[in-house]
Amino acid sequence: ILYLLLKDIHIEEEHVQNKKDSTDYKVVLTNKRFIFFMFFYGLMLALIFTNSNFLGTYLETRGVDSDGYGLVFSYFVAVELVTLLILNKINKKVSPYILLIISAFTLAIRILACYLYAPVWLVIATSGLRGIGYGIMLHVSYQYIIDLVGEDKATKGIMLCTLVFAILLFIFNNVNGNLIEAYGYKSYFLINFIASCVLLLYSFLIPLLNKKKEEVTEEQIEN
Repeated sequence: ILYLLLKDIHIEEEHVQNKKDSTDYKVVLTNKRFIFFMFFYGLMLALIFTNSNFLGTYLETRGVDSDGYGLVFSYFVAVELVTLLILNKINKKVSPYILLIISAFTLAIRILACYLYAPVWLVIATSGLRGIGYGIMLHVSYQYIIDLVGEDKATKGIMLCTLVFAILLFIFNNVNGNLIEAYGYKSYFLINFIASCVLLLYSFLIPLLNKKKEEVTEEQIEN
């Protein structure tokens, strides 16, 4: 009898929790600034990871073997760790908007080096920018999402951002693989460079959108 009573209570609790979760998602998805950032986050990480995925095969065409790419990958992971350590030291001394712009800029430079068929050493050197860009995204995103939707809904916000990223990564990996096979790396990097430039412009709009929101809030307070 006790088991049945507890089971009913558990079912009721699950129903209430599910209803609350559904409401939280609706609230988060009505936040325009969050939606704007969610797509920036998804596009940014999808481009970072897609280009990392195809960098190995690209370097093979430039004479770098798989062992060599293993060292390259270790290199930009090391850069990522150093970036995170530095960002943790300076913490909130640098605006998150500036950091997001830097992250988008590093992505564009990295892809441009590959598109221009720069010397292999330069391509490898600029691949370290992946560590800076991704390190910034890891450092900034969580706190920024909290600022946008509140701490109580931050988990939902992160899940939605991750979902968008996963969907875009799946699409990009498949489309870019076919693109490389059909037209080669030159076309692939050109299209990705254009996408990274659009993303860079996108990053400049994030602080402008936030500033506009703050101005509206101040007007409401004055009224």
